[in-house]
Amino acid sequence: MISKKEKEWIKRNVISGVATKEDFPSLEEGQEIPFIAVPNMPQPDGTTKAFSIEEIMEALGK
Repeated sequence: MISKKEKEWIKRNVISGVATKEDFPSLEEGQEIPFIAVPNMPQPDGTTKAFSIEEIMEALGK
């Protein structure tokens, strides 16, 4: 379970888009793959925290 502070950080820093043939040459022309990405969260001690897919989906309410 992630904290409310972590959920808010994920919401502010999430990146979404689509990958195309330009990104993955093996895709068919016009085919797109949606994605989301979240950078690692900086911690006060200088380390970073990575989030699992489940945590990201929880924060985004999915």
